[in-house]
Amino acid sequence: MLITIEEKLELFEEIVFDRVKKENEAKRKEFEQKYGKLVSEKKAEFTRQAEKLLKDTKKEIEQEKTRLASKAKIEKKRIIRQMEKKIFDECMEELLAYGKRFRETPDYEKTWQQDLAKVLSVLEGDEIEVFCNEKDINAMKAYFDQVVEHKQIQFTTNNAMIGGFIIADREHGVQYDLTIEGKIMSSQEKIGTMLVQSLTKR
Repeated sequence: MLITIEEKLELFEEIVFDRVKKENEAKRKEFEQKYGKLVSEKKAEFTRQAEKLLKDTKKEIEQEKTRLASKAKIEKKRIIRQMEKKIFDECMEELLAYGKRFRETPDYEKTWQQDLAKVLSVLEGDEIEVFCNEKDINAMKAYFDQVVEHKQIQFTTNNAMIGGFIIADREHGVQYDLTIEGKIMSSQEKIGTMLVQSLTKR
């Protein structure tokens, strides 16, 4: 049986195609063997890097959140301290202003007379010095002369004092501050504590 040229060409094409197909298949397998593992390793490496980056990012976010929370707490404390100082200063100013008004009331004279009675028994020296505002000196001199016996009393004016008096036993080096501002200032710690307790309850 004779084979025509066309048939020979078709057969040749099939042979060539089959050979090329086999060669390509072999090259594909060779590529997969050679590079398939590398591709898998690179893919795994990229996955690990992506996971690490995500983990690091989450960690950085948490660290930033912690830092900002800490900063917010510090700022809150700073603001509270400023508020405490402002309110405390205002309280002290109001109390001193009240003290100035109080010295103009009828109860003022009764108050300093009671204060004198409290310390009179502990004044052992014979030489006493009294510091008071010039506005009070006449009334205090008259009253001290009535109730203080067997003591020499020297009065010294101090117009910076808003009311009350300071009495000193020179012989024994003892001094008692019974001024209005002295009483207010001695209550600073108590006022500060009350203020802190009031603010922390909010």
